[in-house]
Amino acid sequence: MTNFAYSGVPSREALAKTFGLEELRIGHHYLRSYPKHGERLGSLWVKYYWLLEVRPSFNDPFVVCAVSTDGELFDNNITPSWTKVTFATSKISEVLEVSGDPLPDVLNSCKLLPAGKNLTLDGVGYQLEFANSQLQGRLQFANPKEESLINIVSTVLRTAQEVAINSGNQDLCQIWEIWHRYEPH
Repeated sequence: MTNFAYSGVPSREALAKTFGLEELRIGHHYLRSYPKHGERLGSLWVKYYWLLEVRPSFNDPFVVCAVSTDGELFDNNITPSWTKVTFATSKISEVLEVSGDPLPDVLNSCKLLPAGKNLTLDGVGYQLEFANSQLQGRLQFANPKEESLINIVSTVLRTAQEVAINSGNQDLCQIWEIWHRYEPH
């Protein structure tokens, strides 16, 4: 568990550290014994990441972030590949290695310019940042009504639940419970 000493959502640097990375970015990374100048312990290629910032109007913000890697040859050994997810607030975070990440498939089927009117002044706002070697983007929406946007929230909600339950962190479980009550349908 990483403790964050500032308010708001965790910085990109703090999130990267939860994954053992120096930066949250696509490409080649060395795993080190300690940040920046530590001994190199392995080598990874970050294939993609996504980061959902959740801003409820009634509660403190939090993030759910995933990183997927391919291990690379380093010092005659292959660093293991992994996909990990973190669920984090300004004060706490937990990370879980997962066997699969359903969000890329959901994003690939997302309707980017849905028709209709949806003006909201209250509820939950979302900002989703995502990147791979071919594309990077950012989506902002609140209280989604479009099915593909609802699927993004529902998918990340299930992923956050998995992290909260497996970590046993009661604070994250409570945040998840509150968020779940506002899950769009």
